[in-house]
Amino acid sequence: MTAPKPIILLISLAHRDFQDEMYASLFDALSASAQVKRAKTGPAAIQHLLGGNNSNNNIPVPSTVIITDEGLTQRRHADVLRKLNEYAQSGGRVIVGLHFPSFTLMNAFDRFFGDGFGLPWTHGTYYRTVCTLNPDCVWPVPRDAALPGPFSVKALHVKGARPEERLLVPAPGQPLDAEPGQAAIACARIGSGSLVYCGDVNVEVGSVRLVLALCGV
Repeated sequence: MTAPKPIILLISLAHRDFQDEMYASLFDALSASAQVKRAKTGPAAIQHLLGGNNSNNNIPVPSTVIITDEGLTQRRHADVLRKLNEYAQSGGRVIVGLHFPSFTLMNAFDRFFGDGFGLPWTHGTYYRTVCTLNPDCVWPVPRDAALPGPFSVKALHVKGARPEERLLVPAPGQPLDAEPGQAAIACARIGSGSLVYCGDVNVEVGSVRLVLALCGV
């Protein structure tokens, strides 16, 4: 019997139609190995996150949730953010990226990770630089995954992540290497699960490969 495909939920509370075209390579790759669902409203997102924990809901709980835009930073969606924290605490994987770094206001960005997940992460430098994987990162990716070498990426970096939480960092000798603590991609343990921030704004091939590995596909 063929094993069921994992379920990946896209939470898109401020969805823009051109996102589907912009991220077609990522979405196509995800769809080849997983069942991809999308929630565009708060109630729909909560229904997916609750899954079988709700007696009136037989929707399977996703194995990974991708936050695709800034909608979840809006205070009216605070209940969704709380459920997302509970999902991660219980072992779920949450990835924040795609349009999030491009369209999130910086004051909302600086509140999001602290209010939602208790992390001291804030926005860093918006810059294109060559980044490389941090060998000291404790990251939720299979060690046999096909991972990229150093690549150029234009990203809104994050600050405040601990050294072991910085997954993709400026390569030695690059401009941002002189500013310790910057990471284009960072990940943290949240309870039994994990949270990842991906700051890439241009859909670089290397970032897509990392996101796929982080999704376990």
